[in-house]
Amino acid sequence: MANPPIPAITKRSPTIDFIDQRLPKHHPLFATQAVRYDPMLGQYQAVGANISSNLVNTGASITPSSSNSLISRPEWTNLNAMPFWNEIFADSMSQFKSTPEPKGRSKSIYDIRGKTDWHSVYDTLETARNKYETSGGTIRNIRRKVADKVTPGAEAARIGSKVAPQDKVVTPILGAVEVVLGAVETAARVRNKARTGFDGLVPIFSEVELFLSTFKDDANIRNASMDLTATTLVAVERTIGFFISNEFARAGKAILSGEDYQKGLIESLEMIEAKSRDLWQQAQNSHLFESHMYYQEDKKVQARMNAKIEFGTLVAVQGFNSVERLLNDLAQQVDRKIDRMLQPFQQDNINLRIENDRLRSTSPIHPSMWLPSPQPPQGPVPSWCISQQTLRHMIDAVDVDLVDLAFVQDRKEQLPSRERSRAEQITNTSLFRNWIVSPSSTKLLIHWDSRLPKVVAEVSPLTVFCATMAQALRSKARFLSALWVCGQHIDANEIGAHSPGQLMISSLLDQLLRQREFNTEPLYNYVDRESLQKGDIEALTGLLGVLVRQLPPEIVLFLIIDGAVLFERDEVKDALPVFSSLIQVVADNSMRASVKLLITSTPGTDIIRGPFEDEDLILHVDKLPVLTVASEERMIRELEGSLNDDIS
Repeated sequence: MANPPIPAITKRSPTIDFIDQRLPKHHPLFATQAVRYDPMLGQYQAVGANISSNLVNTGASITPSSSNSLISRPEWTNLNAMPFWNEIFADSMSQFKSTPEPKGRSKSIYDIRGKTDWHSVYDTLETARNKYETSGGTIRNIRRKVADKVTPGAEAARIGSKVAPQDKVVTPILGAVEVVLGAVETAARVRNKARTGFDGLVPIFSEVELFLSTFKDDANIRNASMDLTATTLVAVERTIGFFISNEFARAGKAILSGEDYQKGLIESLEMIEAKSRDLWQQAQNSHLFESHMYYQEDKKVQARMNAKIEFGTLVAVQGFNSVERLLNDLAQQVDRKIDRMLQPFQQDNINLRIENDRLRSTSPIHPSMWLPSPQPPQGPVPSWCISQQTLRHMIDAVDVDLVDLAFVQDRKEQLPSRERSRAEQITNTSLFRNWIVSPSSTKLLIHWDSRLPKVVAEVSPLTVFCATMAQALRSKARFLSALWVCGQHIDANEIGAHSPGQLMISSLLDQLLRQREFNTEPLYNYVDRESLQKGDIEALTGLLGVLVRQLPPEIVLFLIIDGAVLFERDEVKDALPVFSSLIQVVADNSMRASVKLLITSTPGTDIIRGPFEDEDLILHVDKLPVLTVASEERMIRELEGSLNDDIS
């Protein structure tokens, strides 16, 4: 059995390597290519290129296979097999009946207005055609054949009439000949039209059937098809009238009417072609419209598919980040356990060092006249030493702010957008800008007193503002930010052994220790370890002062407290000294770094407002304008613009 490959050595945390290299073997979810760890952001993110490829693959997978061939368009030769065309025949007949009826036709066998199907109409047309073809006998057939071939003679007669001498006797004769030949030519042309005018009806009606079956609910196609069918019936009726008319009457009309002979019949036959073109145009318009509608619907379906894929990717991202947080929590618990196990040994080591220094200082030394007498050691002897990580665990408020940030992020969408947008307008006020751009330490109190905003689980629009600001500041190397959300820590059961004031100052300290390395060796000179372990507020606030004094001048520390009015209650009065200590840190001119204290409250405070009111440093949100849409991105851009432009 082959040994598993040795994972590559990376600078990433063990939890990330475990998720990427081990978990895919246990569950296929972790083998996805759509999620990757981003070391710059410190969390898992969706990979856009892979999402696109997944979309392409998804589209390819739903392409119809070649085995599922489409049904071919049928070739219609029998009108009885055209259900859609036959379905509109009755309505077309009604439309045809609205046209003038030939006199006496309704009482003859050649009437088509009472027919119920096309075959009955066509049979009547054939009956009339047979009458036309058989009446008159052999002499009539010879006469029609001669008439069909008279066109060259008629043209010659016209030319002759123009070149012949204009004699008084010859001219009328040539004119009469020209008239007769023209009538014969016209009659022959009409006769050919009547005989062949309906030869192409099956293809035309096949188009009607195709369009009616393709665009079943399209009124434009139906109306155009009915117009074409009704026009065809008009032409049939006029053709029947031509076939059954008296031969000598036709000859007389041909001579008298000239080019207008049977004009109505010719126009009705030509109208069939015109209506057929209209039907084609309507079909093209319907096809364009349906193609557009299908395109729009396809875009909607694609958008829904993209949304589902993006949602699935988001779920995967959240899942990966949740696993990472769980593993990190486990690692921190193990670290704390190891620290507790090593703490006695570290203390023993410190005691041994102290005892060693004491023994060296009291060892007998031979006096010498050239050597000075030994001097006692200068300064206090170190009594304890602690690492920064151990100090965080001793304070016992590890990453409380991260839990609060996640909770605020989860609840912010439940707040009205108009109220969140009003809170975002804080960044445009002169009080806020003066507070944030001042090179020295400053403080600012923000109240929302009248027309109170909606609050969800103690999360207000000001809470969202503070959380957004804290996160934005942490993306800048020269800024440190510590956030405390009072509304998330007013439940005695949730706080546990800590008092609200203890947990507040402990969390602020933990955030500082997490964001920057400090020198913890000289702490024994300023802070009592036992008091620190007991959570003494004076010891904790003293530790805050020691750490802030270590910050260099180029660092700006932001202390952001939300919901201060909740910590003015009698049951949490131990938090008031913490507020006083924070205000004192801002007022301490011995600090090299700038410290900026921001306190927000919905509604306003009664006790804490004093130091701010004296200096006119209270900003009232309810007086700010309202934008229709909230935008954290806009707020962050304005905040970063102020920081980049005005803080050197």
